Amino acid sequence: MSRGTILSTKELDEEVRRELGELGFVVEIQPFISIEFTEPGVLREQLNDIAKPGVLVFTSANAVEAVKPVASLLTDKQIFCISGRTRAAAEKVFGKARIAATADYGGMLAAQIIAAGCRQVLFFCSNIRRDELPELLRNEGIRLQEIVAYRTLATPVALNKNYNAVMFFSPSAADSFFSKNQPADNCVFFAIGNTTAEEIRKHSANTVISAEAPTQEEMVNAVKTHLK
Repeated sequence: MSRGTILSTKELDEEVRRELGELGFVVEIQPFISIEFTEPGVLREQLNDIAKPGVLVFTSANAVEAVKPVASLLTDKQIFCISGRTRAAAEKVFGKARIAATADYGGMLAAQIIAAGCRQVLFFCSNIRRDELPELLRNEGIRLQEIVAYRTLATPVALNKNYNAVMFFSPSAADSFFSKNQPADNCVFFAIGNTTAEEIRKHSANTVISAEAPTQEEMVNAVKTHLK
């Protein structure tokens, strides 16, 4: 018997979908953002035009995937990145040995970079990014160069259905979702992290639950705990 319907605002790993199904939930998928990678030729031109520091920073798996075609221009550089899927992507492209440090969120990652004594970093990001990490680094006098590796595009859809819960994996997806939708008061929102939770709270007074770590698996654990 179904325990309710959960909407995910991005594609889920097959194992995650299966686990939610085994818990008794119907899962529907409706992305609310799309990703457009910067052309490799454009990235090459940008990289050739700058003095590349020895430290690379990634806060998104999308950024790692975007620079994969130009990874040969980024050899012998340390990687500081967000944990979970971002780290997994970075290990696949650059190798485990290059990972200097990881953290669950941007502010925590900035603290790792500062503690390591880095003085110059190259940050691959989206055209829409949080200010926290760049501001923390600049406040410490660290030279920050940014390259837009991908664009985040809103793809809002008006939904005429009530859900027991909605899963959000980025602030951009939350903003896109609420531009067309306002769920019932009893709908529970699950957020991949604190920054996503903050964005949700700007739009709704409903219950918001943050995953303990920024992974799909931890999102499922949050669902297990709060929708028993």
